[in-house]
Amino acid sequence: MSYGLDPNRVEPIGRQPARRFCTPSKPNPWYGDIVGGTKVLHAEVGGERFTAQQAAALRERANDPLTIATITVKRQATLREANEACWRVGELRPVFAFECPVIGRGRGGKLMVIAPAGDIKWIEGDGWAEPPSWRPNMGGYC
Repeated sequence: MSYGLDPNRVEPIGRQPARRFCTPSKPNPWYGDIVGGTKVLHAEVGGERFTAQQAAALRERANDPLTIATITVKRQATLREANEACWRVGELRPVFAFECPVIGRGRGGKLMVIAPAGDIKWIEGDGWAEPPSWRPNMGGYC
């Protein structure tokens, strides 16, 4: 169901949240250590092309970080991250975007990438970590 808002038009606020929310039993593959990044409001921006974990995974796989194909992967903030970033009523959740090395292609246009935590993950062919939500905030905390 479309509410007239398009997640593809939401401008990314950074590479990842400035404050990480960790659940020990379920680590988030989209958090990594950004070398040289800075925290701006509710997001971490700038820094080197790959996280420290992505660079280590590339070295392990003997891939050249300078020539490997990459894709900009986008993901919507989790509900907890969105509320931290003052997600306003009527808006879609904030979006984070980062470069990920592409290491394989699958059926249905899916791509295999090295996520910021160094994990191997399948993403959508259009660059979304998972299909985005089109539902706006119907009432929030900010």
